[in-house]
Amino acid sequence: MNKEKFIGIWTLKSFETRFSDGSIEYPMGKNLIGYIMYHPNDYMSVVIMNKDRANFNEKFNPIKDFCKTINSQKKSDAFDTYFSYCGPYEIKNDQLIVHHLDACSIPDWVGISQDRTYKFSANTLTLSNVSTNATALLVWERIHD
Repeated sequence: MNKEKFIGIWTLKSFETRFSDGSIEYPMGKNLIGYIMYHPNDYMSVVIMNKDRANFNEKFNPIKDFCKTINSQKKSDAFDTYFSYCGPYEIKNDQLIVHHLDACSIPDWVGISQDRTYKFSANTLTLSNVSTNATALLVWERIHD
């Protein structure tokens, strides 16, 4: 597979989970912003955020005082509406790409690999991970080579 098809910046168009019973959920809501970037040197990053995230509405120095000034519920809500990871990637074949996670907003995922099936159509890239009872489906549109 030609990795040149992946190289660039893509913006998120949709993110849904389809279950074997036919139901569909939107794990982070429907009003999302997100980007996935593939670099020619086999490194990638992805970030997804709900546009309706609540502000903390507090003044603080995020580096020094964040953990001391923001209550647990606000931190939990922020975690539920933001997701990111980055690391090397490899294209296995004409249907499978693997993301190797060096950093991730979910601590348990650091150091693991995430298999994604992929499909290109016109100016879009669809990534999905399939399990026995659900399929996460993310559609991305190229915005920059």
